[in-house]
Amino acid sequence: MKALVTSNTRLIHGDENRSVYVGDIVEGVDAVELIAAGAAEEVTESEAEVAAEAAAEVVATQAAIDHAEALGVDIMTIQGTGKDGKVTKADVEAAVVAKEEV
Repeated sequence: MKALVTSNTRLIHGDENRSVYVGDIVEGVDAVELIAAGAAEEVTESEAEVAAEAAAEVVATQAAIDHAEALGVDIMTIQGTGKDGKVTKADVEAAVVAKEEV
């Protein structure tokens, strides 16, 4: 089973833990646990591949990703101004202001 993470969270297994972020694809026990917790949704193999390709195309800081999620902004629509075109938190805020001005 594969799942698409819909909410940033932590996976904890005994002494081992790691963060997973919106857009990550997880498998197996992790997928089952996150779906049960409401932090992910089950996806097919082809949906997982599409999501993984899209995530690879987004170059953004984690702060920008979190901020965009909190504000309900699609980070894929933001042009980054950071190093190598990386989307920054400031870019997210600028996108929100620009959207409000329209």
